[in-house]
Amino acid sequence: HKPLDTKMSRTGTAKVVAKYIKKHKLNKEENKMYWTPDESLLTILTPLNEEDKEKGGYSYFNLQRYISHLFIRE
Repeated sequence: HKPLDTKMSRTGTAKVVAKYIKKHKLNKEENKMYWTPDESLLTILTPLNEEDKEKGGYSYFNLQRYISHLFIRE
């Protein structure tokens, strides 16, 4: 993993998170598009909104929304 002070694009960060999910086998068995974060991921993700909770939780589709707070807006 890169040091925390390294700047990364939003897409690059999403790719790192996706690799982490796969490596740690966090995908839900019934639908691999959804995953359950472990304690480490929960430290960087914002909590699920109600709509995503009803749809099945965190997914690759909504990942960007839950990491957007990590990025500086210019």
